[in-house]
Amino acid sequence: MTRSRATAAPAVPLTSPSARASTHHADRDVEEGAPTGHRPRAPLLEGVHPGAVDVLERGGFAVTAHPGALSRQELLQAVRGVQLLGIRSSTRLDRRVLEAATGLRDVGAFCIGTDRIDLRAATEAGVVVFDAPHANGRSVAELALAEITALTRRRPVRNAAAHAGVRDKSAAGSHEVRGRCLGVVGYGAIGGQLSVLAEALGMSVLFHDVADRAPLGRARRCADLQELLARADAVSLHVDGRAANTALIGEAELAAMKTGSVLLNLSRGAVVDLRALHRHLLSGHLAGAALDVFPDEPHAVGEAFTSPLQGVDNVLLTPHVGGSTQEAQREIGLFVADRLVRCVRTGTTSSSVNLPDLHPPATAGTTRVQLLHRAHPDVPDQADAALRGAGVPVPARAHARGTDTGSLLLDVDPAHREAAACALRTLPAALRVDARASPARAAWGHPGPADQPDPIPEDPVSAVVGMLEEHWPAHRDSLHRGARDRDDMVAHLREVPGPTVFPTSANFVLVKLPAGWGGARVRDHLIAELGVHVRECGNELGLSSDFARLVVRPAGDVDRLLAGLHDVAERTHRPA
Repeated sequence: MTRSRATAAPAVPLTSPSARASTHHADRDVEEGAPTGHRPRAPLLEGVHPGAVDVLERGGFAVTAHPGALSRQELLQAVRGVQLLGIRSSTRLDRRVLEAATGLRDVGAFCIGTDRIDLRAATEAGVVVFDAPHANGRSVAELALAEITALTRRRPVRNAAAHAGVRDKSAAGSHEVRGRCLGVVGYGAIGGQLSVLAEALGMSVLFHDVADRAPLGRARRCADLQELLARADAVSLHVDGRAANTALIGEAELAAMKTGSVLLNLSRGAVVDLRALHRHLLSGHLAGAALDVFPDEPHAVGEAFTSPLQGVDNVLLTPHVGGSTQEAQREIGLFVADRLVRCVRTGTTSSSVNLPDLHPPATAGTTRVQLLHRAHPDVPDQADAALRGAGVPVPARAHARGTDTGSLLLDVDPAHREAAACALRTLPAALRVDARASPARAAWGHPGPADQPDPIPEDPVSAVVGMLEEHWPAHRDSLHRGARDRDDMVAHLREVPGPTVFPTSANFVLVKLPAGWGGARVRDHLIAELGVHVRECGNELGLSSDFARLVVRPAGDVDRLLAGLHDVAERTHRPA
């Protein structure tokens, strides 16, 4: 029951007259070191982690960080004239707000999910939306595991009694989690992590998901939700906010749960019928519950909060803090900010919520022009015809089209930038046209001078270390783990056998591959069986095919990644 990353915005008619097709010059607007007054503005709301501020400022933006959410009127004023906007889960971007943001190009949702963004309106306006769907997975999974053990030991009851001055030392109703059964509803990044952690404590795991998910460890898939509810001692919900999941756990489902079991909801507030849950807790049918999300949540710290479950024994209520750890917020901040800078400078839409994934290699000595358009199969041919009509040689291009939207990237001679952009604006399917900086200089979030490509490194291993040191200085200690100095690290990278994983940053690791392997082989296995996203360094940086850059989601889950690589090595004995 995890959400699809495919184009989420509803279809927009090809001939819609309301499309906003405009030309921007990203290499002029976003320039590292430019005076603040000439930098594009990027307000970040709701206390986004300072790491994101640093990434965006180094990317050429004038960032204004707000510690909380803005009122409706304040938001309508704040979005005027900004190119980039960062929000968290308390800010709602509806059609009216997006229409007021006439210069907005990119939105970063520094949270999990985009339920509070009108994706259709954003897509019609040519606004690219990014979020961090897996960056806080570990934090949520850890909280769920802690709550399972607390409820199974009836810790909330014992804690309340102790605070009231009552010594309630008793084993009545308390159990170990070892040997008990966990049912995970929604077996995505969070549910999968919780599954692994629970098994480490001796629990057996059942899971149910509408998507085809491979089991991790000894976990077993249930034929349907009813089977899981009837067998699990603890049920943990990790589904998305789609309409089909509203009241997923209602009276009938609660009645089907095992007597004495506990329920956890760390997904979406509307998933559980709280009145029905209240009845089953008071009747003693369920032994406890933990909720981190609610149908109606206050949007500001200190606002009044009410719930029918307040005051009920063995119930844990927390204010949507599943992903609220310093580690998770830092992961989210770095991940989303990096995607925003890449998109603004190169048109890369990797991990976008409302556009198909596109991140082609750079073409030296060119300027990149991007066309965001409504999905239509004839757009590439129409673009070629428009360029020829404008006297622009048809350049190298990359195109990706989803159900509703598409992105066309063209690497053109800098002398033809204006003509190419103007020609593309005439297309009936155009949503937005951007003339961007040289894609070759934008790799790894490095702005650099426009139209000056990086040379292909003569020593790929040394270049890897140098790039990581230059562009991820905060992770230098992690990169050099166990190495005396930089030269020692380079030598170590050359000599170790594969597969070996080197933690490098908040969002990815560097992997030395076994002899004869290709990154595609590792990528296909990990995507299919572990849900880990893999990108080859060679395609982006001109590095040796003996190495792969692996983006880990959830970030930092290196042990799981390494286990997957060893599994590939054990099961496959011949080179790719």
